[in-house]
Amino acid sequence: MSYSRCVRSIILMATFFSATGCASQHDEAKLQSDMVILTQKMQVLTAELKALREKQQKEQQLKVQRQMKAEKT
Repeated sequence: MSYSRCVRSIILMATFFSATGCASQHDEAKLQSDMVILTQKMQVLTAELKALREKQQKEQQLKVQRQMKAEKT
């Protein structure tokens, strides 16, 4: 699942619970634990996105280097 799809899912879930009043039926401790879990998931997704961007940047640099070598020969 892509990063933006996961983020969208989390946002939609939070919005749904708030809009339907389901969130108000849970006790405060449950809500806080849910928020901790969501925050941790967001941190993992952010780290994965950062790693993917770095990998993409390295691949782009290698591609440019290969093109430069090909042009020299």
